[in-house]
Amino acid sequence: MFSEEKSSEEEFEKARANLEEYMSQLDGDWEGKISSFELQGNLKDKPYSEDLILRIDGDSVFVGFKKGDKWFMSGYDFKIIRFKTHAIIYAFASGDAWVEAFNFTVTLGDINEMNLIWNRAVSNYMVAPSEPLGRGYFHGFAKLKRKDA
Repeated sequence: MFSEEKSSEEEFEKARANLEEYMSQLDGDWEGKISSFELQGNLKDKPYSEDLILRIDGDSVFVGFKKGDKWFMSGYDFKIIRFKTHAIIYAFASGDAWVEAFNFTVTLGDINEMNLIWNRAVSNYMVAPSEPLGRGYFHGFAKLKRKDA
């Protein structure tokens, strides 16, 4: 009886490992529309939606947005951290008196659908928080489809 239990555990572990590998296939081109809203702040771009593309290739990631009929690469240097079936894609940007942070947390819903949560924080620290464009905190969600599916 003990050998049957061990065999069953080994089969389960093999099935779990295979599913984890399958659901970790994040590489590819992913497209969708991100819908977001401003959590707090006074910026004029609330709420909005925008076409988004992610191109993931190992440790490289490209983030782009659609304007009209054309795709444009984001001007930010996005990085990716992968962990099993999830990834965090992030970037920082700054200027003389402002700083922004962006992050996308992604995981597969299935092999051809990616769930994405997006956060953005903006601080124009030379401007009072109560002033327009002083601060902004944004959050959004998207279901992206694998482009080559």
